[in-house]
Amino acid sequence: MDKSAKKKIEGYISSINQLYEQVDGFLGDTELKTSRTEVEINEKRSGKYKAQALVISDKGNNIIAELKPIAAWVIAAKGRIDLVGKFSSEILVLLDKGGPVFTTKIMVGDHMEKREKKLLKGVEKDGWYWLEDRKGKNAQLLDKELLDELISMVSDYDLQAAV
Repeated sequence: MDKSAKKKIEGYISSINQLYEQVDGFLGDTELKTSRTEVEINEKRSGKYKAQALVISDKGNNIIAELKPIAAWVIAAKGRIDLVGKFSSEILVLLDKGGPVFTTKIMVGDHMEKREKKLLKGVEKDGWYWLEDRKGKNAQLLDKELLDELISMVSDYDLQAAV
């Protein structure tokens, strides 16, 4: 693995760990608990590397959902993690403030015109975002309320009823 790929992987893994600390905090006042397991990811650009998945379980040790790292190399994002439950999965992407921008440059006579268009709405700061629909026009920063909603969507587990 070359130096730039290694640096990208290190940044991705660091962001994953920060996300898991945040999720631990979000779930701290619930009956849910978290644990980590090691997974291997194989990407064309970097080859194989190891990362942590976060398993979310209830007090009976039943797995409710898992946050599974998918890739550091993602179009228009800095990484991807899937929240996987027994019924479905949802995608979280790591974005910089402002989100991805589509840039076009056109030569008009002797000068270059540059146009930029934001691809997503709602990316107000760096962080992990959920794309509201698969077309990806609106992004929501992951917070406690959104995590609760997403866990319910993928697993049909009602955190509010369990509190």
